[in-house]
Amino acid sequence: MRRLPDNTLAMDTAILEAVASYEVGFHLMPLPKKVEKAEPKQQPASSYGGWQYGRRNQQQPYGKGPGKAKGKGKSKRAAGMVPKELQGRDNVSMDTHGRRLCFEFNMGRCTKVPNGGECDRGFHLCMRRGCHAPHPESEHPAKDKGTSKTTA
Repeated sequence: MRRLPDNTLAMDTAILEAVASYEVGFHLMPLPKKVEKAEPKQQPASSYGGWQYGRRNQQQPYGKGPGKAKGKGKSKRAAGMVPKELQGRDNVSMDTHGRRLCFEFNMGRCTKVPNGGECDRGFHLCMRRGCHAPHPESEHPAKDKGTSKTTA
C-alpha cells in the first residue's frame, strides 16, 4: 500500500471516517449483558420439613410419581367447565372459531353488550353445539332442546 503525499495511509483515513459515522458506530456499540436467573435457595434439611419425616423440602417432579393415579378423562374435565345450569344439554364453552362464550348471557343474566357482542366474559352467542346464533341458550327453540342436531 502506498502512502499519500501527506504521509498518511488511505485505508487508515477511510476507517477513521467510517467509525466516526453514526451508521457504523451504532453497530459497534456493546450489547447489554445477559441477565442470569438466580438459583433457588435450598431450604436446610430439618427433622420436620418436607412431605415425609426426615426428608428435605423438595418439589415432586412433574409427571406421574410412585403411587399416582391416572388423570381424569377429558369428558369429565370438559363437563366441569360449563355451569351446572347449562350442563346436560349438549352445550359447549367455545364456538367453532375458538372464542369463549359468556355463560351469564346464556342463562339470561348478562346485559353488558347486545346479542352477538363481546363482553369481558366472552361472546354473546348461543352455546348449543352447532348453533352459535345471537340468542341466549335459555331462549333456544324448543324443538332443538335435548338434541344436538340442527335442521338445515
